[in-house]
Amino acid sequence: MKGLRLSYCHFDDDRLGIVCDALLGNTKMKSLCLKGNTQITSTGWRALSNVLQHPNCKLTNLNLGWTKINDEGAIIVGGALSGSSVKSLNLSFNHSISSTGWQTFINQLSQSSVKDLDLNDNKMDDTGLEALANIDTLTSLDVSGNKLCTPLGWRSFFNSLRTRGAKLVKLGVSSNNIGDSGIAILGNVLGNMTTLKTLKIGCMSFSDDEPDNITTQGWQVLFTTLQDSDLDLVKLHLIKNNIDDEGIQLLMRLVTSMSSLKHLSLSCNYSVTPTTKSQLCIRRT
Repeated sequence: MKGLRLSYCHFDDDRLGIVCDALLGNTKMKSLCLKGNTQITSTGWRALSNVLQHPNCKLTNLNLGWTKINDEGAIIVGGALSGSSVKSLNLSFNHSISSTGWQTFINQLSQSSVKDLDLNDNKMDDTGLEALANIDTLTSLDVSGNKLCTPLGWRSFFNSLRTRGAKLVKLGVSSNNIGDSGIAILGNVLGNMTTLKTLKIGCMSFSDDEPDNITTQGWQVLFTTLQDSDLDLVKLHLIKNNIDDEGIQLLMRLVTSMSSLKHLSLSCNYSVTPTTKSQLCIRRT
């Protein structure tokens, strides 16, 4: 057996302890999913950390999403990840980790081999983003739905990506308060990210009324900035945004230059008129 999926199994410390005893020293298991098990405390996380730290452990994929892991548990696991074989880590929807907990955990993560990191829908703030910017080994990163992060934090984070030449293949920043100033900087970053193949920037704005929304002008600036860039995506997700007719026309000129593009999501961009929608046709030769 190479994979063990135990999602929503009502695991507590005792049940997790039994599984961890069985996994201790196991050289075959590659993937472990504990998603949705919300009754695990620090005792259970210590048992898991013993598995991760065992020299024979070969786990590469670890899913701890929706587990209600708190600061103590996250720090226990974070310490165990250093020197472990884990490459892919999912900690999405864990609202019990505080901003301080995230900062400590991410600092620990910088000593690990994790390359694929999912932190979707958490309570990470600007200090967590700052710590995250120091990890230059990631190839896949999803930080969507971290709404405690401010436009200032996002601008700093994107500038850090530009400075250190990030080698990301996948990036998700949907449902965040990035603002026009942040998306403008991201445009400059993306233009130099030749490795990037999947980009998710959805649910960023329904109107121009909210100060941290990306406005119609913000989208136009982004798409204009990326004209004639080396960005060649395979997947681009732009659902539920405030992109208007002018923005769509700029976007179409951009994506037609992407020879690798296979998937484009534009649902729920309500500022695009029916006339413009009827004209949207991407042709490839």
